[in-house]
Amino acid sequence: MPMKTISTCFISFFIPFFSLKAQSDKDMFTFKNGDTIHGKLSKMEYDMLFIKTEISKGDLKVKWNQLKYLSTNKFYRITLIDGEHFIGTINSNPLDSGQLMVTYKTRKDTLDTDFASILSINKSYSQFSDKFSIGLTAGYTFTKSKNLNQFTATSDLSYSTNQWGAIGHVKTVHNTQDSVSDVHRTDGSLFLLKSFKRNNFGAIGVSLLSNDEQNLRLRTSSFLNYGSYLARTHKVDWLLSAGIAWTNETFNDEVTTSSNSAELIASSGLKIFGISDLTLNSRLDTYANLTSLGRFRVDFNISLDWHLPKGFLIKVGNTTNFDSRPVSKSASNVDYIYFTTLGWKL
Repeated sequence: MPMKTISTCFISFFIPFFSLKAQSDKDMFTFKNGDTIHGKLSKMEYDMLFIKTEISKGDLKVKWNQLKYLSTNKFYRITLIDGEHFIGTINSNPLDSGQLMVTYKTRKDTLDTDFASILSINKSYSQFSDKFSIGLTAGYTFTKSKNLNQFTATSDLSYSTNQWGAIGHVKTVHNTQDSVSDVHRTDGSLFLLKSFKRNNFGAIGVSLLSNDEQNLRLRTSSFLNYGSYLARTHKVDWLLSAGIAWTNETFNDEVTTSSNSAELIASSGLKIFGISDLTLNSRLDTYANLTSLGRFRVDFNISLDWHLPKGFLIKVGNTTNFDSRPVSKSASNVDYIYFTTLGWKL
């Protein structure tokens, strides 16, 4: 047999094999409209399914509730609506495409569930890049009148494992103007979260605030919280928590220089997503002072994120701080800022 004929037969025999092997390495998605896509499941969150394909530069985004059949072969971190989370594979039941079978990584049994009960699907945190997320935004304003310059910057950081998570944020504002003293303001927090069953969690961390309006050189609060999600769906996260804090304050005040106190904390966080490319984040923290009875503080944060292609985002929001009885006599009861920034999130 001629060599050319042998080569042709060899190629003809192995091409279907390699094609089948490449196809088997991909996940398969069939939608309610009958379309089928082969690719890689990147993640599912906020009711959106992200699929990496060879025909699109970025992830293809499809509504999760439009999915009819799913077949994967990798391990993912899967979170259910009721708060249960685990590592496993997820596939449609061959006998009932409306049902899903989750095969645990560390157990031999499977879990039968449905599409509506899956809250999120993420990478199984096998690499550092899967665990780490960072977002940076900045804004600048200049006005000719009195040479007003204002710079605003925010940063958000998160690190997650299957049971633990660390979340931090910092927001700073620097304002200069002719014939007026410079205005500085910085607030931030860093805390460690531990997830429990039934959407419960514990948190330990520290928050800080420095602002000229309230004569605060620096306020730090070390806190311990325990809370629960009252609602956790594809559209809304709503949580409540309570705990205790130890607060240290130093002031830009010649009369009152510092103060220490114990405080009770009650907090509420609300996140609304899935409305086009918008995400609304809000948080209310209230502090009842145990050392100086009758004094209470309120910190309120709200922001609207508009997610743009390539990871870019526009963030607008407000932060308000209220103190019913400032320790520094020359301090204001309330301070607030409104900001608009442009940034990027990895």
